[in-house]
Amino acid sequence: MPDTALYPNAPHLPLFDIDKELKKAMHYYQAGELYAAEAVCRKILEIHPNHSESLHLSGIIAMMSYKCYKGHFEYDEKADIFHGQIIGIRDVVTFQGRSIDELKEALKDSVDDYLEMCEQESKSPDKPFSGKFSLHLSPELHSRVAQSAALTKKSMNFWMTEAIENFLKQENLTKIRQNI
Repeated sequence: MPDTALYPNAPHLPLFDIDKELKKAMHYYQAGELYAAEAVCRKILEIHPNHSESLHLSGIIAMMSYKCYKGHFEYDEKADIFHGQIIGIRDVVTFQGRSIDELKEALKDSVDDYLEMCEQESKSPDKPFSGKFSLHLSPELHSRVAQSAALTKKSMNFWMTEAIENFLKQENLTKIRQNI
């Protein structure tokens, strides 16, 4: 049976088939029509703010990459333009475009310009994070982490990775809900 819901403020409207709408969003996404896919996800999230598949697809739509650099973007309705920034590096590299195709090209141009500027200045470009960092904990917290990891039969590294991923997932859900 499909997942359906009434529009919350308009009970006279017919049932809203979330499964059908999600398939439509996926179709748009796979066809490269990211703005349309994102609009359908927003419509689903208006009715079901915690709909995990729509939240996940919205996050994927808002990301693109080039030469291992990831760009995050948002659409500014008032200015009718997409604004983006490379994430995962310390330097600030931005890009913008009026369509998804323009945005993709602007991302490539900005990354290429950034790499060229670094070469001209004999500077090493920031690379996306390696996945390794040093973490200093109090002895008490270190002990609690070690105990929890042992109880769940996981390495401390795997346990910490899961804890951080879960925290960030919750944080991202909160941010997405606030932007809707």
